[in-house]
Amino acid sequence: MLFAQLNYFFLISEMIMPGSTYWNVAFGREKGEVRNDAEGMATVKNLAGNMAWLMKRLAIPAEDEVRQVVPES
Repeated sequence: MLFAQLNYFFLISEMIMPGSTYWNVAFGREKGEVRNDAEGMATVKNLAGNMAWLMKRLAIPAEDEVRQVVPES
């Protein structure tokens, strides 16, 4: 439930949150061991790709910025 509660905090603040295929975590006990968690590493790699895609879409060159987003009251 904690993961969902953290997400609700961001969503209620109207933040854009990229997702992944599963929870965005990988597990390991010792240093470097996390690299053996194939599913976790694939999930984090997918998240990184989604974050990069979102950042590219949100980047608007200053000269192309025509409108300003104003939150509804």
